[in-house]
This record gives sequence, C-alpha cells and structure tokens, in this order.
Amino acid sequence: MLAAAFVLASQLLAAAAAALPQAREELALLAVPPPGFEITGFTSVGSGCPNPSTVQWIDDDKKGLSTIFSHMAAEIGPEVPASSNFKFCSVNLTASVPDGYAFGIINIKGSGHRAVGWETSAARRISYQWFDSPTSAHGGNDWYNTNSGPFDTLTEFGAITLFSACGDRAATVNVTETIKVALFNPWDIVKDPKPEGSLILDSSYYEFAFKTC
Repeated sequence: MLAAAFVLASQLLAAAAAALPQAREELALLAVPPPGFEITGFTSVGSGCPNPSTVQWIDDDKKGLSTIFSHMAAEIGPEVPASSNFKFCSVNLTASVPDGYAFGIINIKGSGHRAVGWETSAARRISYQWFDSPTSAHGGNDWYNTNSGPFDTLTEFGAITLFSACGDRAATVNVTETIKVALFNPWDIVKDPKPEGSLILDSSYYEFAFKTC
C-alpha cells in the first residue's frame, strides 16, 4: 500500500510540475511554431502607450510580434515637466498553445533614438512574467555621456527565458517596458539652464520560442 501511495504521489507531483511555466532548459526547442498556435489577445496600457497610440502585428510565420509606439518618449530639460522624464508601457499578450507545447519570449528587440549629453543618462528596462507565476525575467540598456543618435538593441533572455504552462489554451504573459532620462549628477538640478536629454522608443519586437513538453 505504501508503494502504491508513493507512485500516486509521484504522478501527482509530475502532473503539477508540467502545468507550471517552465524554464528554457527544461524543454526541447522547435524551429517553427506548432500547428494550432494562435495569438488571441493583445492589450496595452501606460503613459508610453495610451490607447489608441500603438500599432501591433504578428509575423506571418507567427514567430514574433511587433509594436510601433508614438508616445514612448522621455525627456528632461529647461521648461520640461519633471514627469516627462519617465514613460512605461505594460502589455498583456494572450495565446492559445496546443497540447504538448509551451510558448515563451526568448528575445526582445528595440529601436529608437537617444540624445544623451555629458550631464545626462538614459535607461530602458524590460521585464516579463506569466500570469499566476511569481518568476520574472529582466533585461535592459543604459546610455551615458555623449551617446546620441539612433539605436537598435537586442535583449536576450537566454537561460532565463520563461515559458507558459504546457498546452495552456489561455496563456497570458505581461511584458513591461520603461524608459527614463535622468541627470548624471543629481546636483545638476540647480543648474540654469538645466541639462537636456531624451530617449525615444519607436518600436519593440518580441521574438517567440516554442518547446515540446
């Protein structure tokens, strides 16, 4: 009887583990999305993406999603409100994942422009997390000194890539992006005129990953 109880407990633990969001190394990578995979919902909210200021589309091969921003811009400078130095956008992406597969975001690309002088700095931060999971993945970029012009960045999550529960027909992931421009030296706030700086995020691209489970 004890042996039977042990087997039953082991089966229950295995089933529970399969239902949880899984880390990248636990699953086998697929070259293409599995048949039946669909993005079923997309919502965004935040000071950097007030509705209806963003445009989104899914790749024809369903390997990723692009977002174009028109309000994701942070700046500091003379006569610029203090609240303008920070913007964020929080995205909820829902997918229908077929049985036997799990879905994740392996890379996030970003394109835009920055104007960072000797007295300012700029930062972009990214985090994402599956609903009902306490685990999150993080990344970002920083710019200092005289770093100005267009930028293209790639945030690779690598071994910390997070995946949905196996075969989740309503898998929902939250992705939050923030941008901030700040004074390199906080004491420069008393300068007149105040130092200037800006960071504009024009677009983001979420590259999907798929695993068997």
